[in-house]
Parts: sequence; structure tokens; C-alpha cells
Amino acid sequence: MRKTYFSSLCALVWTAGSLAVAAEGGAPGQAKPATRPEAGPPMAAVAQLSRNSIWVGDVFDYSVKILVEPLVRVDQESLKINRGATLGPFTVLQTTIQERTLPQGRRELFLVYRLTCYDLLGNQGSIPPLVVPYFIEDPKRPAEEFSRLEWVVPEQAVGFRRTLEKDARRATIRDTPQLQAPARRPWLVWIASAGLAVVLYPAGRLAFRWYRRRSKARVGTRTRREEVAQLYRDFSQLKKMAADSNGDNAGKAYELATVILHRYLDLKYDLSSSALTPGEVEQELKSKPVDPDRAVKVREVLATCVEHRYGANAEPEPLVGLMDAMEEILRARPESP
Repeated sequence: MRKTYFSSLCALVWTAGSLAVAAEGGAPGQAKPATRPEAGPPMAAVAQLSRNSIWVGDVFDYSVKILVEPLVRVDQESLKINRGATLGPFTVLQTTIQERTLPQGRRELFLVYRLTCYDLLGNQGSIPPLVVPYFIEDPKRPAEEFSRLEWVVPEQAVGFRRTLEKDARRATIRDTPQLQAPARRPWLVWIASAGLAVVLYPAGRLAFRWYRRRSKARVGTRTRREEVAQLYRDFSQLKKMAADSNGDNAGKAYELATVILHRYLDLKYDLSSSALTPGEVEQELKSKPVDPDRAVKVREVLATCVEHRYGANAEPEPLVGLMDAMEEILRARPESP
């Protein structure tokens, strides 16, 4: 009796186990089949602001970094925003999109929107949610059959800063005020013009006279400097002539030496020496702050030039010593006034 009851109990337990295994979809003695894990999100996005609060007219960057899984393609053309477009209360100044490839087929997308705001109303403004369109590639289907999907980046809040907290309207940029033209009074214009002419006419005449005096002084200074330069150029030419002189051209050399020495005396000591004799030139030089020995040397050189210039025979031999004496006299350049 006990043996029969125990056998019936074992048979009942075996039947219940078999039914449980069949309900789970497997036969007795078989392992449970592995289930397919759920797929992760196609992308991940992180938004960041370069400035959390701004003044009116400030420029800041709104950056979005998107991590894209393999086989996921983002429509980048839809993310480009033209200059001058708006994102909520903010104006877009520039859009930059960069892409970088990561290991295992992933990609990283960088979006940078440079924004500004010209109308700060309220305590803060919000950049609206950014919609990122994308599709998932399927090698078994053509591209035309890919479904367009969307990933939404949450909105971002930007605080507004102002000096007038109680009146937000006054903190914004306002239109240019309209200026009213003053009433026309023709007689007042004529009187003001006449008074201005009375003041400016004498001042203009004085300025013109001052300018003419300055111009004449500059021309005189420039002419004197040119004469000094020409004097030393002529003396150099005279030395070449004296070195190659003979009986035929010695007279011309003495004549040129006389002219150069007279010009030097006129520039240096303000003399009209061409109308004076050698002795009179010496007396005039001694009446000025001039070394007496230099006055005597000038007289001797002039006397030599006159003797050979107007003499019957112009000898070329004294020209060598005459050039040395003239070079000693001309060593000190005439000073400019």
C-alpha cells in the first residue's frame, strides 16, 4: 500500500515538471534559448554654453557635441543655420560643423553656433530645442526607404544682465531719436556770415603775408646753399685746369681763380669784393673779425691773380702754389644764415 502511494506521488511530480518545461517553450532536458539584448540609443548629445549670462550685444558660443553610433547618419545640411537667422531671441552670427571618426565605427559631431542678442527682455532667454534629423542605414534596403528620425537636444537657458532691473524696456537698444530742424531765419544767417567774414579776412591776410615771408626765406636759403655747392664744384674744376694748364689756357685759370675767390668773400663776409682792389679787400677784412694773416693771404692771392690775368704773359708755374693757398683760404665753408 505504501509502495503504491509513493510511486503515484513520483509520477505526479514528474508530470508537473514536464508541463512547466513545455510551457516555457523547451523540452525536458533542453537549455533555455538566449534572448536578444535590447539595442542602445543611436546617439548621445551634450550641449554647452560659453557664457551663462550676457549683456546686450555680447557674443557667445552655443556648442553641441553629438556621439553617433555606427550605421547612423546625421543630416548635417539641416543643422546649418544661415547668418542673421534666429534661435529664439538670439541672432546667429556664424555656424561651424566638424566631424571626427572614432574607433569601432563611431563618429563625433561638433556643432558650434555663435550667437548674440540685441533685445534683452525679461531675466533670461531660452535657446529652443535643437532637432537633429538622422536615419539608420540598412544594407538590405535602398537609401530611399530609410526612415527619417529625429533626436532632440533640450533647450538651454541664458541669463540676461542689465543695469536697470525694474524697467527692462529701457535696457534695450532703442531707435535713433528724430531731430527737429530749427526754424529758418535768413536774416540771422546773413548777419552771422558777415561777422565771420569780418573776423576771418584780417586773419587770412596776416596768414598769407606770413606764408610769403617764409617762402621767400626758404628760397633765399636754398639759393645760397646752391651757390656754396657750386663754388666748391668750380674750385675742383679749377684745380684740374691748373694741373693740365699750359701757356694757352693759364690766363683762363687765373681769371676763374679770381672769380671764385671774390664769390667766396661775398658769401663768407658779405662783401662786394669784385669792385675793390686787393689792398682794399685786405682793409675790409681787417675791419671784420678775421685773422690778420688770413687777410694778408687773401690780398696776396688776389694780387697774383690780377698780375697774371692782365699781364702780357700768363705763366702756368705759379698756379700750383696758388691752388694750395686758395684751398687753405676756402677750408672753412661759408655758414648758412
